[in-house]
Amino acid sequence: MLNYMDSGTIELFWISGTNPLDSLPNLPRVREISIMKELLVVCHEISPTVTTAIADVVLPAAQWREKTGCFTNVDRTVHVSNKAIDPPGEAKSDLDILLDYSKRIDFRDKDGSPLTPWTESSQVFEARKEMSKGRPCDYSEMTYLRETDWRLRNPMAVHRKASSRKGEAF
Repeated sequence: MLNYMDSGTIELFWISGTNPLDSLPNLPRVREISIMKELLVVCHEISPTVTTAIADVVLPAAQWREKTGCFTNVDRTVHVSNKAIDPPGEAKSDLDILLDYSKRIDFRDKDGSPLTPWTESSQVFEARKEMSKGRPCDYSEMTYLRETDWRLRNPMAVHRKASSRKGEAF
């Protein structure tokens, strides 16, 4: 991705919930590319970081207890995050930020319908289930995690069960 940003193929670097100027390898190159005038850097983050310091736009993001939704860890375990309190000030959830951006840009699908028609995290989860079916991180047999369902979910169990190939590694 850095190569594409460096060549000008990628002109927008949208950063959410991470701090690449502090965590990626080859930090001098990451910084050099990230501060190029031709690259628009947008961060939505909960607090100031090295990356937000160089960003062209910083959008205040809600923390995990200030929003409802699911997240998938690197081990493909799915967790629920239920909103416990309102976010401070102008902070918004990741979903609200992305849906607002999509609406303002007026992204459309091939049929002319809104590309992001959802208003609730449960609707996004249902779309994720459909698009992930048969893939290594298959959500298709999972149900949306409600406030009363705090168990961890692992789509890898579904994939392994459905896979007919032996010795497949993930």
